[in-house]
Amino acid sequence: MKKKFIAVSVLICALALGSTTLTSCVDDNESASVTAIRDAKAKQLTALAGYYDAQALYQQANANYQQALADEKNQQTAQDAEQWSYELEKIKKDYEEQIASFEQQIANYKKQLAENMKDYQAQLFTNYEDAADKVNTINGEIANNLYLIAKLENGVASAKAAIAELNYTDELTIAENKAKIEAYKQMSGSSLSDLKSELAELETQLKEVNLKDSEADRKLADAEEAFKQEVTPIKGYNATGASADATLATALAIDSLRNNGYFCNKHLKTTGQNLPATYLDNVTLYAEGAEKLGTTFAAKASLTKYSLKASAVTNAANLIAAEVYEAEKALGKTDDAATGTSLYAQYNAKGEAVKTAQTTYDNALKGTDNAAIEAARKALENAKYQQQLFAESTLADGIETVNDAKELQILFTNVQKAFTGDTYKAYETAITTALAGENAKAMVAAQQEINSLAVTSAQLTASKGALEQLIGNLDGTIDDLDVDALILACEEEIANAERDIANREYDANNIINDPQNPAIGLTIDDAIAMLEADNEQLKVELVAAEARLSAAKAALDAEFGSASSEVPETPAEGEETPAE
Repeated sequence: MKKKFIAVSVLICALALGSTTLTSCVDDNESASVTAIRDAKAKQLTALAGYYDAQALYQQANANYQQALADEKNQQTAQDAEQWSYELEKIKKDYEEQIASFEQQIANYKKQLAENMKDYQAQLFTNYEDAADKVNTINGEIANNLYLIAKLENGVASAKAAIAELNYTDELTIAENKAKIEAYKQMSGSSLSDLKSELAELETQLKEVNLKDSEADRKLADAEEAFKQEVTPIKGYNATGASADATLATALAIDSLRNNGYFCNKHLKTTGQNLPATYLDNVTLYAEGAEKLGTTFAAKASLTKYSLKASAVTNAANLIAAEVYEAEKALGKTDDAATGTSLYAQYNAKGEAVKTAQTTYDNALKGTDNAAIEAARKALENAKYQQQLFAESTLADGIETVNDAKELQILFTNVQKAFTGDTYKAYETAITTALAGENAKAMVAAQQEINSLAVTSAQLTASKGALEQLIGNLDGTIDDLDVDALILACEEEIANAERDIANREYDANNIINDPQNPAIGLTIDDAIAMLEADNEQLKVELVAAEARLSAAKAALDAEFGSASSEVPETPAEGEETPAE
């Protein structure tokens, strides 16, 4: 029955009876059934709106993820491989956590919608859900391809950094053997006196190189000490885990969050749970050029940057909030009724016992029974003692438990603040400034000089060895020296070393060994091309999927929209009242 018809019926009844009440015209049971159906439909519409919102957030998270990957790719050239990889994984992790949350919301609203839904409405909803899932799946595949492309591109830089130290040994081998070949070719056929003269010159040069190397070692040691002092405010802990003299708020928070740090110890005392460094993500950042000078040196010219793990922080915050709630619930309020179970209720019950004992004692004093008076006095003293004892022990412990839980909550809030806003920017800036500063540059320059002198020393030592062979051949200490064979052996050493370097470069640039990557076994260029082509095809499929989703949503809106615009017909007499 339409609204208009109901309104006319109501008006006639009201005029006929001279009353504004509607109860004489509309049966109470019928009115209740209409209200029940309205309420059920209102719940459905609310759930549907929530479902739409959750789907929209899901799709927006996908769009944000794709944009974040694109933005991060633009920053790749300005970051070292490890930091870029860290940022990439952090973006992926944040996206996955958001998606998991939205999927849970979608499931919850779907459950609500399933209640009171008719068969044909359920089919419309299924059509919409299938279309939405298809759109989300395609967007997820596009995002995953973008992520894989980014990893491939970053893998080249990361692999090159990893093989730099391996190549250094081969480069020394090449330098040594080239020096030998040059000595064999230039000095072969020289007189014994010329060879000895050249040998003496080489030994002099070696002494000079050794002196320069000692000076470079001193420069490096001085620069390392200066760098260490400079970064003291940044480091929240040292290699042994003990607290350093950190001054930056974020560094202090890092120290507090680590094993045996103040927050972790406080957390253990308050909640009974030990949560060590699981709160922290980290990435190692290097001074420019440091990672190419060997892992031992790179570790010295680096700083570890920390950030909070979102999931761990949420879990800890929930755990602490639960501890506060339970502690406050157990303590209760000062005015809790004596019949309750909270600590304050128990304290108040003991107070009531004191009042009762006081009344008994006062009444006893009015009489002459000394035994009764003494018994009442002792009962009063005992009641007061029990209340005082409870206050000083059980109640005091309960208050302390609440205070400890609240203190931990405040502490954790402050710790989190140290990883946000200007405070965290100051920490990041301090790291960047130190790694780009004069002390870090001096360290890198000193190590570069040391490495260069090592090459020179290897060349001079190799030349010296070649001359000693030639001299031995002339003075009879070495028989039948085959210079051509020696040169050939040196050339083979060089070829082997160059091949090793080339193989590493090829592996770094071309072969994909990641079993999780669908492009395994391809060259990086071919893999990227394959993934990009796949995304182009997915974008075509996405257009069609979004069109189906739009049509399915329109059908669903039309059904629930028309249903919600009318008041359900009042059941005819004798019909069964619709259930809620």
